[in-house]
Amino acid sequence: MGNEFIVKKHLGTIKFEEFTLKLGLGMEPSLVTWMQDSLSRASSRRSGTIAECDLNNAPILQREFQDALISEISFPTMDATSREAGFITLKFSPESVRRVAAREKCFLSKPKPWITANFKVELEGLDTTRVSKIDSFGIKIKIRSASGRVGGQESASPEFSNLRLTIGNTSLKGWQEWHDSFLIQGNSDERNEKAGFIIILAPDLKEIARIKLDNVGMIKMSSTTGIANDRGAQTVVDLYVEKMEFIPGK
Repeated sequence: MGNEFIVKKHLGTIKFEEFTLKLGLGMEPSLVTWMQDSLSRASSRRSGTIAECDLNNAPILQREFQDALISEISFPTMDATSREAGFITLKFSPESVRRVAAREKCFLSKPKPWITANFKVELEGLDTTRVSKIDSFGIKIKIRSASGRVGGQESASPEFSNLRLTIGNTSLKGWQEWHDSFLIQGNSDERNEKAGFIIILAPDLKEIARIKLDNVGMIKMSSTTGIANDRGAQTVVDLYVEKMEFIPGK
């Protein structure tokens, strides 16, 4: 029997799996700069080492990565009734990874304490004192691989997710007016978009970080539970955001 019926197989472009990190606030300045560069549409690459350690902080395994690009930054749901610790999820895609002998002892930095109930929202011209919840949100950046056996990679412009806020109806007057003007009357150009911040607070309510929001527009408003004039009633507001910037506290 000849080889005419054998289908030859070929290896494609090498693709290394993404790394996913859970980060507390108070991270290294170089990591903050990398995040900020990526959010500002700069194709910012970083090389470094990921160390896996035992309970005594002794290194078990180290992996060196080269020319990594951030592919996602996400923030957890922030809820005034929550008691959960908050972490930022960071994903990045390396061009290459190799295992190296474990060498240096691990030193773990202590993150700033952050409970996801501790936050506030500021949005120009609106009463935000009754915002009780922000659904999880983030930024995704598509990574394009080049052709070839070991291809390079390039990042596209960041895509900012929509924001979903839950707001008590007792502070809804300005939101309703903006909704009617922006959506019903069609005054939805850039002049009628908003700017503002999501501010993350420590247990003592001191600011530890903020996310700057630019070109914020209304998508829709919808009632949740309760009667419209009931103090316990809430409304869900969906917003688009064209740009976000992460600003750490000092």
